[in-house]
Amino acid sequence: MAATVFAAALNGVESDIITIETRISPGIGYSIVGLPGESVKESLSRVESAIDKLGLHMPRQKLLICMAPAGLRKEGAAFDLPIAVSILAESGQLKVDLENTLLVGELSLNGKLRPVRGTVAMAIKAAANGFERIIVPKENGAEAAIVSGIDVFAFEKFEQVVAFLENPISEPIQLARQPTNNNAVNYAIDFADIRGQRKIKRAMEIAAAGGHNVLMIGPPGTGKTMMARRLPTIMPALTAGEILEITKIYSVSNKLEDGLIWERPFRTPHHTASDIAMVGGGLPVTPGEISLAHKGILFLDELPEFQKRVLEALRQPLEANTITISRASYNTELPADFLLVAAMNPCPCGYFGHPTRKCTCSLSMIQRYLRKISGPLLDRIDLQVKVDPVIFDHLTSQLGDEPSEIIAKRVTAARQIQLARQAAINASLMPEHLKQHCKLLQGDHEILVEAIQKHQLSARSYERILKLARTVADIAGAKDIVLAHLSEAISLRCLDQDYFQ
Repeated sequence: MAATVFAAALNGVESDIITIETRISPGIGYSIVGLPGESVKESLSRVESAIDKLGLHMPRQKLLICMAPAGLRKEGAAFDLPIAVSILAESGQLKVDLENTLLVGELSLNGKLRPVRGTVAMAIKAAANGFERIIVPKENGAEAAIVSGIDVFAFEKFEQVVAFLENPISEPIQLARQPTNNNAVNYAIDFADIRGQRKIKRAMEIAAAGGHNVLMIGPPGTGKTMMARRLPTIMPALTAGEILEITKIYSVSNKLEDGLIWERPFRTPHHTASDIAMVGGGLPVTPGEISLAHKGILFLDELPEFQKRVLEALRQPLEANTITISRASYNTELPADFLLVAAMNPCPCGYFGHPTRKCTCSLSMIQRYLRKISGPLLDRIDLQVKVDPVIFDHLTSQLGDEPSEIIAKRVTAARQIQLARQAAINASLMPEHLKQHCKLLQGDHEILVEAIQKHQLSARSYERILKLARTVADIAGAKDIVLAHLSEAISLRCLDQDYFQ
């Protein structure tokens, strides 16, 4: 009868349970079946050395290791530990019940357990499938321990795992701080650092309150990047569920350092980033920047400098909040619920429309530069605001600007209104819900239609203006959208046709 041990394989940011069956029979040779990747095939060399280091022996007979389900490709070195344990169990050198235990870990030649990526996803899957405990490398213990419903045991060496399985007296890991629904973060930067620019700050407040994408266009030195970097300071604290989602993505991406992600991600890829770096892919599948920005902010500075195919790849995830990676050998869906913040100059030299600096660009250069941003992408950006140079008196004023803490309270209150009313933020409102939650008076609706026709906006723009108006009303604490809310929403949405035509 074959020895059975349980492991886990990553599939995007999710995990699948893998059953490892090992059988020893008369003959010579080692073999692994069940679509193992190269790193899995190489595991037998590491396993043999680790077993010998422990003072035990690798069977010198025919060794067959079957990894099920057979149709799922297995990649990575996380199978070293379960394969080693299964060999010891089948050869009679380890007599334990492993039915309720999941094993994860890479082995060094001297038996040291090395960390692997994705242990959060593996622990979540194990807990969901009724496993009582998961054994991981010491470096992965803290991240696996954030998952409730399963005991996590972390060890530094293979011999410690064997000793624990024979005599399980160790206590499971307990995190000092578990995620809750009120996970406040103290930021070193603040909106009070920015002098003036009240219109842009207002746009950022609306973007944070309703989850609306925003584009800032203006000359260099007007505070676009400063504004974007301070946007996380006014956004609501992450919920316990969001912390777990983000941590799982960073665990799979091998970018987790301290066990938990408490802050909303703020990703700033360089404009030389490839489309795969942006949306994810590869083998094994690795999340891209849009997934690393999940529940946070993706900031694209110098937007027209990005490759056109990279920008166009954002169109689908901006609508669906997910990205589907399709290749010949796999099909994986990755989360991508991010707030897009983009910044750009109005022309190549940066000074088109500047009140005091002269633009050196020709009209054709300006048009060619602006046309790098396609209409369909602009259509998906709710807030499109012009950023003017800061007035010098504002820079030297001793009057304090509104701090992030005050703005954040309004944003959080507006979000609570939205979640109580429709169980979603305004940017995620489905078209069929607009009539119910974004009603306009007849006269106000006619004004909106006139604005749509004047600026030649699309049907999508019509819906997004309604969502913006709903957010403006929520910030004001108003039950209904009135003309003042609608007018502000229109003024923040019509830049695409005023500039990009």
